[in-house]
Amino acid sequence: DDPLARAVVPPHVVHRTLASETVLLNIQTGHYYGMDGTGGRFFEVLRDAKSVDTAVASLIREFDAPADQIRADMLRYCGELLEHGLIELQETGVGSRQS
Repeated sequence: DDPLARAVVPPHVVHRTLASETVLLNIQTGHYYGMDGTGGRFFEVLRDAKSVDTAVASLIREFDAPADQIRADMLRYCGELLEHGLIELQETGVGSRQS
């Protein structure tokens, strides 16, 4: 689990935000994943961030909760999304460094 990895929504995942819920659907498996407003905000920030760590930093500024709690929640959340094929993690900087 690389906190510098970037979460990417794969092409086989459709997501929509409705009034107070965000819905993700893996069209390959038919698995549906619904989130409340907080989960939806986590997803939005994660999707747009350069890395998981950047997403956590944004959420720490936004939510009135301890940083360690937000970090733990995000890592657990990423694990659930990964398990269901709803996100993929890409290492940042791949191809930009030469050995």
